[in-house]
Amino acid sequence: MSTKENNFYGLSKYTYAHFTTFLFFLASLAYCYFILKVSQLHYIFEILIAIVFPLIGYSFFKKADNWIDLKRLILLETGFNIICIIAKISAAFKIDIGIALNWMFAVFFIFQTGGFVFSQIKKKKYKCLPSSIAMGIALSYWFMSNMNEKTLVTTNGEVQFWGSNAPQYLQIMYVFWVSNVFLVEFRQYLPKATMYVAHAATVIIALMSNEFFHARVLTASHLFILSVMISYKSMDWNGSHFSVIPTLKILKDDSHWITSVFPMTMNIGCIVTLLYGLFYR
Repeated sequence: MSTKENNFYGLSKYTYAHFTTFLFFLASLAYCYFILKVSQLHYIFEILIAIVFPLIGYSFFKKADNWIDLKRLILLETGFNIICIIAKISAAFKIDIGIALNWMFAVFFIFQTGGFVFSQIKKKKYKCLPSSIAMGIALSYWFMSNMNEKTLVTTNGEVQFWGSNAPQYLQIMYVFWVSNVFLVEFRQYLPKATMYVAHAATVIIALMSNEFFHARVLTASHLFILSVMISYKSMDWNGSHFSVIPTLKILKDDSHWITSVFPMTMNIGCIVTLLYGLFYR
């Protein structure tokens, strides 16, 4: 074991684990914010981020234990990013294809939601299904309610499909849903927190933006690509105590009550927020 891992720079294991988690979160926040802001400057930069970078990085891809899931997400989300690039190019050249873009985004969400539902059924992750189905209903409702609104690109370079940013209730639903996906379906990497705090950072960036889904998908897909190039979610990456939250291990223990209560709470939160969005907003 290295000297670095033995002394933790004078910190206790507990302090070192949590301090490095916090630092990694801040670094992820800054990095994802930078990626989003650069993409908003010009569609050329988004092409570099969303297309050129994955193509260059492909030769460095390492097929991890969840390669099938990652491949599906990378391909789908790259497709989403390409649609966003088309939207920006058409706006730059004043070509009106807003309605066609609406349907492109609708097809993406059908495949994205369907992919998660199918994967969760296949892997018997039934605790995640209610929130995934609820998200599919919410996205369908948003699309049907705004069918006549064209996808637009703001003067700040923000992509707002179906006429506007995602409704707030849908953004809240997404937080419940993605928490369920990462801490239930993809819990195998716990207590290593790198992947979880990195994606938490992208969700925060998306919530702060005026283009929730574009911000989230662009930054998340970038992280997925990095994860198959650099295995930063591995327990051994930068040492077994780097960016670790030991208490999260309980989410892997099926005998602990939290493994039932947590997904139930996320599902209920998702469904209640959906009902509010459908009937009370």
